[in-house]
Amino acid sequence: MSDLPNAISAWLSPSQAPMLRRVGELLHLPIVRAGSPDLGQSHAVANDLLAQPATDLRQLLVDPQARVVLILAAGSFGTDPASADASILAAAASRGVRVLSLDPIPASALDLASPEWQAPGATAAFRPLSLFRHSPTVRDALELLPDLGPIRLAHAELLASPDETSLGSRLFDGIELLLSLMGDPDTIDASPVPPSGLPISTPDSLRKLAGGLSAHLRWTDGRAATLTASNHAGGWRRRVLLIADKGRLTVDDVGIEWRDVSGSLRESPSERTHHTSAAHCIAHAVARALEPGSPADPPIHLAPVLCAAQAAMLSARTRQTESLANISRILAGQ
Repeated sequence: MSDLPNAISAWLSPSQAPMLRRVGELLHLPIVRAGSPDLGQSHAVANDLLAQPATDLRQLLVDPQARVVLILAAGSFGTDPASADASILAAAASRGVRVLSLDPIPASALDLASPEWQAPGATAAFRPLSLFRHSPTVRDALELLPDLGPIRLAHAELLASPDETSLGSRLFDGIELLLSLMGDPDTIDASPVPPSGLPISTPDSLRKLAGGLSAHLRWTDGRAATLTASNHAGGWRRRVLLIADKGRLTVDDVGIEWRDVSGSLRESPSERTHHTSAAHCIAHAVARALEPGSPADPPIHLAPVLCAAQAAMLSARTRQTESLANISRILAGQ
């Protein structure tokens, strides 16, 4: 670990280069290697960032030449069951490389069910980059939940622009947050909203999603939540509204607003003294990952989150409500 410089290597789409450059500026860290999953774009991306080109993400993870590898666009990584992607990712993490990804790795519940990712410890190396649940404001809000009471109704918004991240990463982030707060839902009903002028596309992988998606999650005890996710929404925004017997909690990257059942304000957001752009949120997550002795983020339970995302994508395709139990049985080969 001591041989690796405090620097960033990255794998990204060309349109994400300005965001990554800003991340480097905020952290005062150089970008030493860069490449792209977009065919023939690795050298152009590297030149844009004044970095050395990397033409293969697997090789970049083997020899990152930096303490941090940011995967802003994962491409096909983690989708080939015949590859050694899981072991390559785990080996990088074991050497102390901080590998942080906006896209979930693996890319779907189907990929997770493959033998490669079912090996012991295979998914432990995946560290999501700038997950909303790991943000300072959500961490603070979690401490208020015992006073708020059980959440009965929720709405989450995870928004971005195409130059920041994919719809799949926003969907994953939103579902992960809702499931961590409310447990696994019984059913999901989802509707895709393509970018203007494009046909509706319902792929089976989070990596291929673009545009917007609206989802309705239901629990057997009557609880419910809605999710709006989009990467064509005019910029980065993360917000969740939680309604319980003792009031309403609204949380975004600025702060927390808590109102009791009478409407009285119990807690309000602090004045906006910090930025909440994608670059700032990513830089904060990277700084936290590099901080010596920083407490580990709560674990990600990939299987239920990817299963719920798979149910949402299937519902978007079939236009029917999908059961998570059915998806789990299909993935288990039953």
